[in-house]
Amino acid sequence: MDAKSIQRLRDIGKKAGGDPEKMNTLARTQANLITDKDKAFNRFECSVFFYGPFSQVTLRFLDRAVELNCYGASTIKKNIMTLINYESAVKDVTKLINDVAKRGESFDPNYERIQFVDV
Repeated sequence: MDAKSIQRLRDIGKKAGGDPEKMNTLARTQANLITDKDKAFNRFECSVFFYGPFSQVTLRFLDRAVELNCYGASTIKKNIMTLINYESAVKDVTKLINDVAKRGESFDPNYERIQFVDV
């Protein structure tokens, strides 16, 4: 991580005041100004440290590294998107199971149907 990337990422947080939309806009602006693929990838790596691998800020810099054909960036993006989709699917299934349980129904994952149970 270089000092300039660290400062730029801190600036995003300070200027946005914690507003995710504003952070995303600032990150997009910064990312679009980067023309060097190594710089874009370095900014992505620093962003993972500051904001986590799944934040919109981080993904903006990763997108820029992909656009600039940085070696390995497209594979990393594919893997992150797979994890995001998996996490989303797990949340959906968990919500479904919790909703079924709240209604007093029995949920058996081995069957495609829901069986009602007298409570």
